[in-house]
Amino acid sequence: MWGRFYWSRKEEGEERAKGIIVLFAWLSSQDDQLKPYVDLYGSRGWDCLICHVDFLTLFFPEKITGLAYGIIGELIKEIKFRPLPVVFTAFLLDQRLLFKVLSYSRENVLDNSVRMTVGY
Repeated sequence: MWGRFYWSRKEEGEERAKGIIVLFAWLSSQDDQLKPYVDLYGSRGWDCLICHVDFLTLFFPEKITGLAYGIIGELIKEIKFRPLPVVFTAFLLDQRLLFKVLSYSRENVLDNSVRMTVGY
């Protein structure tokens, strides 16, 4: 895969998450640079799905597709049985991954009962 994604969830025993933040990190970002944002969202009761893209995707943009489908698959696992609001947050300059995820989720995955609002 040409990137990675992972969860930052509330601790076991705490109340369940109020929603999901999908955080698209900037290139070459480190986990400790994202920690303040993840901690902020977590303190408000939201789980975070953190997504990093590799530097080489700038030169091979078609490789983003597999990563986008992986992110959508993770979201489907979470919201299939327990609907939650999902917020997409982009800290990256090259927003191709974000747009791939949004376009695939709108075209292929989500049904008409899911309302999608995109703001910049």
